[in-house]
Amino acid sequence: MKKWSAYFNEGYQAPPQPGDAFVQGKLAFRSIVRINMPVIENDPNVKFKWASFYLPPLTPGGKVRRVGNAGAGAGAVFLFVPKTTQDKGKLDLALDLVQYVTSPKGNDFWCASQAVPCYQPGTPIDKIFPGNPTMQDHYRGFVEPPAVNNRVRGLDINNTYGQAATTPETKIFQDYLSGAATLDQSLSAYQRLLDQLADTAIRQHPEWNADKW
Repeated sequence: MKKWSAYFNEGYQAPPQPGDAFVQGKLAFRSIVRINMPVIENDPNVKFKWASFYLPPLTPGGKVRRVGNAGAGAGAVFLFVPKTTQDKGKLDLALDLVQYVTSPKGNDFWCASQAVPCYQPGTPIDKIFPGNPTMQDHYRGFVEPPAVNNRVRGLDINNTYGQAATTPETKIFQDYLSGAATLDQSLSAYQRLLDQLADTAIRQHPEWNADKW
């Protein structure tokens, strides 16, 4: 991470860099999520061959686990109907729309419009993009290793303890990246922060009966 930090933006309030360093050929690799793939795929300046790969295991020979949200196992989507639909029959229209987008026909239409075809979890990459080695290389990192029954649970401080908790978390990262703290010092500080946040949450929720865990 410290080596990568040389290529980080100056900060979330800093002006954007003039172009993507990976697209310009200045970086051997960069991190990316599925939704941002068109940034690379559709850039006319990308003249070189490229591919995606997933994060390697932390230890040699270790099992590669997926992290992040398991969309395939969610079993539901989030659909919101605003209160304004109560006026002039809009609620019926909204319900019709929800019924369509959640129907097999609506799902088939959505799948047919995607750059990445819909597929059953665990489908090999060569079956998702048959006869297209370029797309297989581009999306291999999102398919291999599979995500089904191969995940680890991650802790998101913002979602778990609230946005205010991200301030000391960010400070720990900044101290490490700037050289003000070693990796061991940073990990110890991070553990102390997590312990403090957990203790505070437990005190605020006596109904949890945490003393009986």
